[in-house]
This record gives sequence, C-alpha cells and structure tokens, in this order.
Amino acid sequence: MRLLLLLLIGCLSLTANATGTSDTSTGVSDTIYTYYKGVLLQAAPDHSLLFFDGDRLIGGTQLPIKGNLTALSANSETCCGVTDAGEIVRTGDGIHWTAFDFNAHYADYYPTCRFTCVCVTDDNQIAVAGVTATGAPAMFISVQGNVWNERPLVYTDPQGNLASLTELPEFLYYNIDRSTFLLLCTHSKLMILPPCSHCNELRDHISE
Repeated sequence: MRLLLLLLIGCLSLTANATGTSDTSTGVSDTIYTYYKGVLLQAAPDHSLLFFDGDRLIGGTQLPIKGNLTALSANSETCCGVTDAGEIVRTGDGIHWTAFDFNAHYADYYPTCRFTCVCVTDDNQIAVAGVTATGAPAMFISVQGNVWNERPLVYTDPQGNLASLTELPEFLYYNIDRSTFLLLCTHSKLMILPPCSHCNELRDHISE
C-alpha cells in the first residue's frame, strides 16, 4: 500500500490520505502514516505519533485527541489527521498539534460523524470524509481548516435519476491538475468529485 500511494503521488499528481488498521503484534500501525517535511509520521498506540527518518526512529509526539486516529495526510506546509470521534487535528511543524471537535462545533448543522479519511491538497484545501450516526457517507471541505462545508455525495445514475452515495468512504485522493477529489469507497466504488457538484460520477474502480 505504501508503494502504491507513493507511485500515485509521483506519477499521477495525486495527494492522498493514508489509512488502515494496526499491526497487533507491535501495537504500531503499519498503514496509518504520511510523509511530512521529509519525515515519516506513523500512528502508534495511546494517541501518539512516531517520527522516522528512513527506518530510524527519531522522535514522537502525543496527539490531543480522544478518539482513535484513522487517517493522516499532508502537503508541504500542513499535516492533518482525523479520528473516529469526529476530531480533526492539524499541525504546521509536526510537533505542536491543535484539535478541532467537528461534532461539537457543528452539532446544530451536521449529523455526528466518525471520520475515515482525510486529504490535504497542494492548493490548501482540506477534505475529510466518513460516516454519520445514521450510517450515511459524508464529506466536508475547508480552506485552511477553519470553516467546513458539506460536499453533497450525489450523482446521476445510468437511468438519469439523481441518486445518493450509499457506499462508505475508505480513501480520499486529489488530482490537482483537474481540481478533482477521488473518493474510494466500499464495494469497489469510486466517486469522482470535480469542482461542479452536479458533475459527480460514481464508478466501479476495479472494472472501469
């Protein structure tokens, strides 16, 4: 998975989140990681991050979160993570992190969410996606992470009818050349999200 993400970033000009499950033999996640300012940031138990230079451990930090970290993403300036408790954490140096409780802040506007993926783009957008308390998929986008707006996950089906995404978000990518988000979901579905929300597409990302 790590090699695949690096190839995607290098060859297709994509920015991606990294997410997954923990290695139960070591307690350190081998799939929740991102590269930030030349250092590998990798999730560890107890809401902490480990810093690696190649295979050498060079430090770590504690994250100010209550939930479990589910994904990380970074550009050259900012690194963000999300949790299954609806938290969004952000840093500008890798050491000092601030946490934003999305569910508490937007309790009167959006359903409670548990986030599964995040993407920090090279044009300074931050997108997060996950699942609401009702089991529906949801995605939100912000510039610099201050104000969050919902991105409707709707599309036109083959019969020409407006439909809503039902599959759950797993990975989130960004193609800066097309200003388009790519949301990989369960059941091998791919939602393509260009700047115009009326142009959303849903595809099978294995066969198409």
